[in-house]
Amino acid sequence: MTDPATPIPAARRRTPRGRIAIIVGALLLGLPMAEVSARVWLWTSGKPYDAQATARSLRSLLVPTEAFATATVGTALPAGTQRPILNPYYASEEKPDFGGVYAHFRQDVRPDDYTILLTGGSVAAFFALTEGEALAQDLGRDPRLDGRRVVVLQGAHASHKQPQQQNRVALHLSLGHRPDLVIDLNGFNEMAFGVENGRKGCNPAWPTSPSWGSSVAGVSSPSPERMDLIAELWKLRNESYGIVRSVLKNGLQRSCAIGTLAEARLRTLSVRRNELQQRLALVENASTDERTRRQVGGPDFDASPEALLDASERVWIESSRSMRALCDSRGLAYLHVLQPALFDAGSKPVSAEEQRIQNPNDSWLIGARDGLPRLRRAGLQLAAEGEHFLDASRMFDGLTETYFVDAIHFTPRGNAMLRALIVERIRSEILP
Repeated sequence: MTDPATPIPAARRRTPRGRIAIIVGALLLGLPMAEVSARVWLWTSGKPYDAQATARSLRSLLVPTEAFATATVGTALPAGTQRPILNPYYASEEKPDFGGVYAHFRQDVRPDDYTILLTGGSVAAFFALTEGEALAQDLGRDPRLDGRRVVVLQGAHASHKQPQQQNRVALHLSLGHRPDLVIDLNGFNEMAFGVENGRKGCNPAWPTSPSWGSSVAGVSSPSPERMDLIAELWKLRNESYGIVRSVLKNGLQRSCAIGTLAEARLRTLSVRRNELQQRLALVENASTDERTRRQVGGPDFDASPEALLDASERVWIESSRSMRALCDSRGLAYLHVLQPALFDAGSKPVSAEEQRIQNPNDSWLIGARDGLPRLRRAGLQLAAEGEHFLDASRMFDGLTETYFVDAIHFTPRGNAMLRALIVERIRSEILP
């Protein structure tokens, strides 16, 4: 045993700088080994690493986090975040002119543009973000557009549903905005959130809790439990944004090890977010006063399970008819697209990765399993009436690969497939 008083030989001394060098060296040696191991493991699994696909997947996993839009009345906001803004036409939005549609019509309109306004919920919002440019390029090559600039405007918003899309289009038209084509990509939110609304005492036609109920109820619901849940949701939201920002800003998605770890962490945060939102909804529903409950809940309605599905389906049908009428009266084209959902029974063979996806709550399961078959049948009726209707809900039928990143959002390849279907329908039915 060495005597503590005995001087350490020079060869055994470690200066702070020396210790740092050893740590850095170990990291530099370990990272390449981890990178090689990760790439070999994916390659042997038949799924070689794709940096661009990982970048798109990270953005996709961030979309549900953007749907968190609860009120924060009386609390200090975390740095870099904003309170959702109430809107008299479509409940609320993350920030003014969320998709930049108003700015486009105010500043960037050209007389020969072919302009597409895309509406819907988070599926449509992310589709516009990742596929909008490619959609414009695909259509721009069509000779019937004769070299016109094709512009795809993002008029969708996470957690929105009908009749919010209808009201949004009506507002744009009232302001004199004239897109050549309106595409409404929806279906899941209308059924799942319609049922969820009803179970919380809110009319199925009313906007969803994240985009209306939470913002309004927050004024009269400052309980400590609610504030704690909101604080954790904001913390989770900021962590999710931080991961995606750090990875993409520094090009770290090119690293298989880092990209895979970032994607796994975002999936874990997404599961936790769903749990927190469900708890928050219960707290808000229990603690609001009667006056606020009436404001949040809307007109009286039949809350039986079948009646909720009937009401949700009717809202979807009538809103689509109204959107078509708004467009027809101005000589604009309208395309209605019914989206796929993972828990729509028989929509596709579920892959091993998709089997690990957790359904956030029973209302989402009902919306996909019981709601989408209703909308497929109703869509046939709308098409018989002359509506341009594209049923994309079974676009993954028979495909065994993974196309869902959660219950409703698609992988980059899934979004590209949807884009191809939409482009084909526009070319065959809508372009002159």
